[in-house]
Amino acid sequence: MKHIFDTDHFLVAFIDILGQSNKILENSLYPPTDGDLIRIKQNLSETSEYIIFLRDIFKKHFKRYRKLGDVLEGLPNNKKKNEQVMRTFSAELRGVSDSIIVTVPLENKTDNCIPINNILATFQGICLIYNIALAKHKPIRGGIDVGWGTRLAQNEVYGSALVKAYTLESEKAKYPRIVVGESLWKYINYVENYNTNTEYGIRAKIIAKRCKGLVIKYHKNHILDVIGNGIKSSAIDINPELVKSGYEYVIKFQSECEKKGNDKLASRYQLLKNYYESKINLWGLKNLYSK
Repeated sequence: MKHIFDTDHFLVAFIDILGQSNKILENSLYPPTDGDLIRIKQNLSETSEYIIFLRDIFKKHFKRYRKLGDVLEGLPNNKKKNEQVMRTFSAELRGVSDSIIVTVPLENKTDNCIPINNILATFQGICLIYNIALAKHKPIRGGIDVGWGTRLAQNEVYGSALVKAYTLESEKAKYPRIVVGESLWKYINYVENYNTNTEYGIRAKIIAKRCKGLVIKYHKNHILDVIGNGIKSSAIDINPELVKSGYEYVIKFQSECEKKGNDKLASRYQLLKNYYESKINLWGLKNLYSK
């Protein structure tokens, strides 16, 4: 009997933790020596604990976002009759090896309000773990886009949305940054300009504008503006010390790549360094480093 699969449109974010694979592949010969086993256990402990650490941060962010009820902000009390619907939080988080996958259904039952609110939560969560990961010298890279898909299991969506997000991460990102797909960018603009007078639709337009405030065009691609004004003015727990630690890592790693003659990676991290230097004044860090 053939399965009948329902299709819908989804946003998918594919986030990869850089450098984990090298650790995992160390001492992979079989059978291992006693020394190999010790190193294998150390590497597995180090890498797996870090994966769990980042996933837990994302889960806590989503949990906090649910409680904030951001979608209700600005609505007068007499217009909150649909409160439970508007509070719906549909973003889903799952892990595959050293990757994090976030899925947001885009079904439009509320003039785009629920999907765009979940997209904002996803953007902010990724910006948070990006800054934490870079400050810990274990950066992430990713891609986000929208497309069609079908559910194979709970929290698992198969289809073009996942393929597009993975392709952006693996082929377009090239260094620690989060590339936003053109289909997603068009969707956000569509929601912001959607002709509506409903409570849901008006709020969706406001949230879409906030989403746009978290995205910039940089080096031929739209990317998440992870230390831009949009994230700084949000309620996300990113502070100057976190930004400073991340920036110091970028400077150090870019310099190491140059010394090793790795021109390709050095040039990519130079782009990241340039991005940071265009934004650090927002965080009171403008005069801490010379060009």
